[in-house]
Amino acid sequence: MPISYANMAVTLSDEGKALLALQYSNSYDVQNNLTYWAQSSPQGQWGSFQPVAAAGLTGRTGSIELQMNAAGNAILSWTDQNPLYAINPKAFIVNVARYIEGKGWDPVVYEPSAGDIGNYSHVGSGTDISLLADSSFTYSGLASDYEVVRTTLDGHQQRLLPVNRSYPGPDTPQFAGSYTFFAPHADGYGLYYTSSFSRTEKGMTDLNVRWADVNNIAFAPWTIASYGGFCDSRPIVATTTDYAEGVLSVVSQDSADCTTENLDLIRVNRRFGLNAKITRVSEKNASILFPPKIFNDAQGNALAVWVEQTRMEPGTPVTPVRTMWSRSSYGENWSTPQILMSNSPASSFEYLIDQNIAVAMNAAGQAVAAKLVKNDDYSISIMVNKFAMGTGWAGWTKVAHKAEVLNPRVAINATGQAVVAYLAYPSTRTPYGKPVTTALIQPRWHAFVLRF
Repeated sequence: MPISYANMAVTLSDEGKALLALQYSNSYDVQNNLTYWAQSSPQGQWGSFQPVAAAGLTGRTGSIELQMNAAGNAILSWTDQNPLYAINPKAFIVNVARYIEGKGWDPVVYEPSAGDIGNYSHVGSGTDISLLADSSFTYSGLASDYEVVRTTLDGHQQRLLPVNRSYPGPDTPQFAGSYTFFAPHADGYGLYYTSSFSRTEKGMTDLNVRWADVNNIAFAPWTIASYGGFCDSRPIVATTTDYAEGVLSVVSQDSADCTTENLDLIRVNRRFGLNAKITRVSEKNASILFPPKIFNDAQGNALAVWVEQTRMEPGTPVTPVRTMWSRSSYGENWSTPQILMSNSPASSFEYLIDQNIAVAMNAAGQAVAAKLVKNDDYSISIMVNKFAMGTGWAGWTKVAHKAEVLNPRVAINATGQAVVAYLAYPSTRTPYGKPVTTALIQPRWHAFVLRF
C-alpha cells in the first residue's frame, strides 16, 4: 500500500539490538495513521514489523522519538491533535508508549503532561521527555504551575517541582511564556530551566536554573542570563552531565519578529561557585532553522550541532545555509564554531535546506550523524559522519543512493556500534534521476537499517 506520509526512529542497545519504530499514513486522511515496530538480534537479523497497538493516532505528527535506557526499555513519543484544535490550531498533546525489554509494548498510551495542553506540534530535539534508569520518564512541557510530571513504571503520575512556590512573598516572579526544560541525568537528578519576566531589567526575560531531582527536592533558582525574548516553540535544549552540571542552547531574538536570531551555548558550572559560561555562536543576520542538538559524555565534555541560515537581500542567488558544530571540554568554554556541511556552490551535492541533520552520541563521546543531500544528477543520497571528542569529525561518506529517501535517523551504543535507518524506494538511480526499474506509478517505501 502506498505511504503518503511517514516518520521513523531507531535506538541501539549496548548488546547490539536495534529497535525501530515506523509511523505512517496510507492516505492523506490523518485518521489512517499507523505505528509499527521491529527489533533486530545483536547480529542484525530482523523480525517482522508488528503494530504498536497502544500508538493509534488522531492527528498527523511532525516526528516521532525513541529513547532507550541501559536496561533495554524504551519509550516512543509523538504528538496528537488535541480536541481543542479547531479553536486553537496550536493545541497538541504529547503522547508516550512504553516498550519493556522481553515483554513488548505496554497497551496504555500515556500523556506525559498529565493532561495539560502544549503549544507545539512535534517532538524531538527541543522536547524534554527524558527516560530514566528506573524506566520512569519525566516531562515539563506546559504542565500546570510549571511543574514537572514523572510517570513511573507502573503508570502512576506525580507532579513535581512547582516553580512559583520556591519564590516566597514579594519575590514571586511573573512567568513569561511557557519556556521550561527539565534535563535530568539517568538517576533523576539534574537541572531545571524556566523563564520569567526580569525583576531587574524592564522588558527583558530571565532564564533561571535550579538543581532538582525526581524525589521532589530542589535548590533555590538563580538567573543565568536575561534576554529580550525567545524564538522557536522550544528555544531551550539542555542536558545534565554526570557531574550534575549543565550544558544548554538558547535561541533568542535578534529582530523582534525572530526573522533573525541569536544562538547561545551555555555551560553551567558549580566547581568554583555557581557560574554560567555563555558563548554566542551564531553569525550575524542568521536564523536557526531547527532546535539545536546538544549532548554530553561521561566526562562532562559536550557537543552541539545546529543549522543556521544567513538572511540575504531578495534576489540573492544563493542563501548561505550551514550545519555547524562546537564542543566544550569539561568546565571550559565552547570552541569556535566550525562548518560541518554547507550549501556552498563548490559542493558536489545540493544541501537540502528543509531537512535537519540526525545526530546521536554515546557516553564515551563518540557521535554519528546523517544528512540527506541531492546529487548533481538530481538523485538523493544519505551521507554519514563519525565524531570523537578528541579528534572531531572524520568526514562525510555516502552510504545510500536510492530512487527517493526519507527521514534518516541514527543511533550509537556504548561500544561504538552505530546504525542509520531510513525509508526509500527499493530501486537505485541512474543519471538525471531516472530509476533503473520501470516507472514507479505507486511506489512502496521500504525501511532500511545499515550498521556501520
